[in-house]
Amino acid sequence: MNTEEIEVTLVGAWIAFKDEPGLRIETFCEQDTEGLAIDEDVFFSGYSAEQLRAMVGKRTGEDFTVYSVGEPYTETTHRVEAERAPESR
Repeated sequence: MNTEEIEVTLVGAWIAFKDEPGLRIETFCEQDTEGLAIDEDVFFSGYSAEQLRAMVGKRTGEDFTVYSVGEPYTETTHRVEAERAPESR
């Protein structure tokens, strides 16, 4: 079991989907969270707070619009091992 601690930078943002009414807050992460314990808590990886702020109120290639961006913060997580499929005989 790998217990190496990994620090990631998170940021909350108020967003709205093009096909859904209302705003909701979602958590973004600068780093790719695939394979990390925090992955299920992250809405989208790969955007920094600065990039999200540049997207506020603008049309982007995403299916959501950013309305407000919070301050970034760091959290510590770790890698999780993927469940292995049973070997077939």
